[in-house]
Amino acid sequence: MTMRSILILSISLLTFNTIGQEIKPLVFRLTKGDTAEVDNLAQDGFGSASQMFWQTDLQPATLQSRTPVYASVDLSNSGLRTVPFDYCAHNWMSSYNFEGNNIRKIGQRFGKVSTDTLFLANNAISNVKRSGLFRRLVYLDLSNNRIEKIPVDWTGMYRLTHLDLSYNRINDLSALFAPPAAEIILLEGNAISNLPRRFKDLKSLYQLDLGDNNIKYIPKSLAKLPRLEVLDLSDNHIKKIPSFAHRMNKLRTLDLSGNPLELDEVDRLRKSLPDCEVIFN
Repeated sequence: MTMRSILILSISLLTFNTIGQEIKPLVFRLTKGDTAEVDNLAQDGFGSASQMFWQTDLQPATLQSRTPVYASVDLSNSGLRTVPFDYCAHNWMSSYNFEGNNIRKIGQRFGKVSTDTLFLANNAISNVKRSGLFRRLVYLDLSNNRIEKIPVDWTGMYRLTHLDLSYNRINDLSALFAPPAAEIILLEGNAISNLPRRFKDLKSLYQLDLGDNNIKYIPKSLAKLPRLEVLDLSDNHIKKIPSFAHRMNKLRTLDLSGNPLELDEVDRLRKSLPDCEVIFN
């Protein structure tokens, strides 16, 4: 693979003491020759050497310590058309950033990669194949792509807490779309008209953004979410506020702006939910 620019890897080394955690960053620069150079090791207190080199298919010996090592690879805005798997085959990496490229799909080879965070925003992805990677992710950003359908196997993502699918082309959510540990789900700017019934099983969901979709009715499943506090339903086609919405006492922010609702109806909702900021036009 031809790389026009220097590849930046940000490494964070976590050291533990009796008081707490202290994070000390290391900066790795990958050149086209697949060699990394570490700057300012001595200044960070990790040794007297100012530089070290290592091949990308091997874990650096100096990082093989008893303390946990977490690293991130930044390949954003690099002109990539496919995900460079050879740069990702490191189980000690915790984060990959592929934002702002021209990647069209991600496939099964990622199943061998153990990572917590994956940034794939602002690409041309229309197809997301089944992959074991998704069962390990905690944070996934696929915003501003061309995705139309949600693979059903995402329900197996038992660690996922943050999912961003905003500004895609999704018009239908699978009946099995319910990442069980999800705390934040962003679906703004799609063509979604309803939520699957299993959405009510998202017991940890704290924030849900459904703004700028094709929703005509507030989904009843939302009333059964015990932790939901932030709900964005702005810029949809909602004409009526259902009775169950007046009992959603856990809400702290509800955005209904840009919907064809009567102001009197919104005022009644505000009285029913005095601890909630109801935003409307």
